[in-house]
Amino acid sequence: TYPRPRRVSPALATGWAVRYQWKGLEAFPLSSHADFTQLLEYVKASKPKKVYTCYGFSRILASAIRRRLGLSAEPLPEGGGFKGF
Repeated sequence: TYPRPRRVSPALATGWAVRYQWKGLEAFPLSSHADFTQLLEYVKASKPKKVYTCYGFSRILASAIRRRLGLSAEPLPEGGGFKGF
């Protein structure tokens, strides 16, 4: 027998979740202010399947997530915004 596919629930963690809602996403408020090490610790603790990075040093962070944590990560295009899963 084959394992049944699990239901995937896309989520967004941002301080903007207090003000806005995103269609098709579960959003929960989390401050967007953290240092590099704190971001890596959060990603590791949350055990995601895929990570999308944005703002600031998004390429460097995505690369560190791939190298240090062995997770799939990629930066969102600058100015392109989030297009969905």
